[in-house]
Amino acid sequence: MGISVLGIEVDREARGLALARDLGIPVIIGDAASRRVLRRASVTKSIAIVAAASEERDNIAVAVSAQAVAPMLAVVLRAGTDDAIDETRSLFHIGSVIDVNGLTSAIVATALVGPTPYIALGLPDRIALISDGGVEETSTPVGSPWCQHW
Repeated sequence: MGISVLGIEVDREARGLALARDLGIPVIIGDAASRRVLRRASVTKSIAIVAAASEERDNIAVAVSAQAVAPMLAVVLRAGTDDAIDETRSLFHIGSVIDVNGLTSAIVATALVGPTPYIALGLPDRIALISDGGVEETSTPVGSPWCQHW
């Protein structure tokens, strides 16, 4: 059994729809924060959902709705660092929160002085950067905003 991918997009004119179609990815037009839309997308049969819209509060709404429909569903949440994350943490267990901007900064800084990394992994106490030159690990203080676990 292979992995299936399905998109949910609220905007019928979204730029990414053409790419999804070109890649053969089916897309439901609707609000992913709607429990009805999530059920239509069969999240109860899914292993994960990715909420990666540009507005973090929209992503949080999707995550909360998805957890209500399918409590065991893994949620990958694109979110920034504002108070919304703290508020959401009080509603349900978020899991690992990775600062994508911090990971990107680590890649750029490393690329300036050595081989360009093609993967950055946020680990509990460090960032692992993988390039053709091997694995380089960067220490980060515990509680660093680069990678936090709740």
